[in-house]
Amino acid sequence: MSLATDDPCLMDQAHCLRTEAHRLLYEEGLFSLVSTVGPAAVVGSYAFDLMTWPDLDINVHLPHEKDIAAFFDLGGRIATGFQVMKLTFSNQFIRPDVPFDHGLYAGIRLLLGDREWKIDLWGYGEVAFRSHMKAFEELQSRLEAADRLTILRIKDDVCRRPGYRFEVSSVDVYEAVANNHVRTVAEFDEWLCARVVAVK
Repeated sequence: MSLATDDPCLMDQAHCLRTEAHRLLYEEGLFSLVSTVGPAAVVGSYAFDLMTWPDLDINVHLPHEKDIAAFFDLGGRIATGFQVMKLTFSNQFIRPDVPFDHGLYAGIRLLLGDREWKIDLWGYGEVAFRSHMKAFEELQSRLEAADRLTILRIKDDVCRRPGYRFEVSSVDVYEAVANNHVRTVAEFDEWLCARVVAVK
């Protein structure tokens, strides 16, 4: 994916990615397939209309929170129904090395046409599903007043960094712009450094 060089390119990139994501989710049937397990929701940059790279986040309400059989069955049907290049599983209830969340996770890489998409699929029990949806809705509400182009400019830079998702995330960008009046990549880096120092 080429680097967007100006605001019109950023807007066009976001539009193209969201159009293609919509096709994957609703025309190719990914969302309906996930929804066979339980209530599901597409969250993250697709829902916010702030896409800078081919990435989707989907939450699904499992029959019970540790229903590994249902989650694996879903993974198998995705693998056979789409051009899946890679599919990894993590049980975040018992992984001490990645204390990121409590749920079942599938990291999926698949092809749609000639583009590789990354899908983060999370399976949650009722309590966790409701908690995550509440957090998503609260963030969505805060972003309504934020400047979309500012977020796209910063996120387009940040998502190409080697440490993206591990050292810095899209949520950091959203928080910086929506809550801390950050307007440029340089200001974001200053804000990020100050936050790290404050934590230490």
